[in-house]
Amino acid sequence: MLVLREVPRPDDAERDIRRETVALELASPVRRPTIVAADPAGGRSLATWVPGSWSIAADDVRDRMPALAELSRAIASTPLPDGHRLDHWRTWFRPPGVVPEWATRPVLWHRAFELAAEWEVPPHEPVLLHRDLHPMNVLWDGDDPAVVDWVQACIGHPHAELAHTRWNLTLLADETTGDGFVVTAAGVEIDPMWDVIEAVEFSPEPFDVSAWHAGGRTDITAERAAGAAERLLARAIERLA
Repeated sequence: MLVLREVPRPDDAERDIRRETVALELASPVRRPTIVAADPAGGRSLATWVPGSWSIAADDVRDRMPALAELSRAIASTPLPDGHRLDHWRTWFRPPGVVPEWATRPVLWHRAFELAAEWEVPPHEPVLLHRDLHPMNVLWDGDDPAVVDWVQACIGHPHAELAHTRWNLTLLADETTGDGFVVTAAGVEIDPMWDVIEAVEFSPEPFDVSAWHAGGRTDITAERAAGAAERLLARAIERLA
């Protein structure tokens, strides 16, 4: 069985298909699709179907957190051959930043923008990053996970996507689950600036909760997502003080 991907955004189609194709060509310990054919210029690819299903139920997210952390480590352990053609991670934040309309603490966001504008990625040995690792992109066949949707794949600092996964797990389950993921995946708590960067990349757009609702989590509202993002940002800035 094969799966056809068609990227609906013309401006991103070629880039997204190229990223996913290059990432899935790497020899990785992670179960994932295999590209059969790709047409980056046309924004299409054909890949093998991988068995499994995802869940964003809070209890499932908590139970699978340790395995998700190990999966993150496995992605980062993927060998990167010379000439792999993957882009290097760059933040989507562009100074000076715009305070989201949903923000309740504008001063907090202005401080975050100041910190993000001055920040530089620490020296590191680049690793493979999925860049959108969260429970809806992980298919479970029993206890065997597979990772799909590699259109944001890149290389970069090993901590670069942990804050994004932390945010998702915190929203879907709780703060303890999000923090547990980071410490299990990284072996230590990461620099709070990664959480600041994650937060400022949200602004100024409102949260689209349609995917979570489609997954059965109608309890997750745009207001709830905004509140969780702002609390994580406040905690990160407090840790930096």
